[in-house]
Amino acid sequence: PYEDFTAGYPKSLVNKRASDCINFVAVKSVEETPNGYLNVNGKNSLAHVFVPLNQRWGYGRHVWSVDEAREWQSRVMKAKGAWTWSVKLGTGAGRSLIHSDDLLLLRDVYAG
Repeated sequence: PYEDFTAGYPKSLVNKRASDCINFVAVKSVEETPNGYLNVNGKNSLAHVFVPLNQRWGYGRHVWSVDEAREWQSRVMKAKGAWTWSVKLGTGAGRSLIHSDDLLLLRDVYAG
């Protein structure tokens, strides 16, 4: 399958939170596809939103409420796109694990 990568996030995380409504364009672009795929020059590529859960990529405090995260993610999934959260990692021996506060938030997101 064809893949294309567009770097970055709709608005820089330096000045805006990932959850800021100005970034909702990422969700809308997936919803506007007929089947979750973007077609560029006759090639299909799965619409995928890669989103930081926190202030920055992989660190900082949460910038999403459970309801916001659930709504944005579920809308992309309902449109047959893909969604991935960028999360903090644990520390020390737990470095390969998702940080506990991120895990707790995501547990609540997926529980809905």
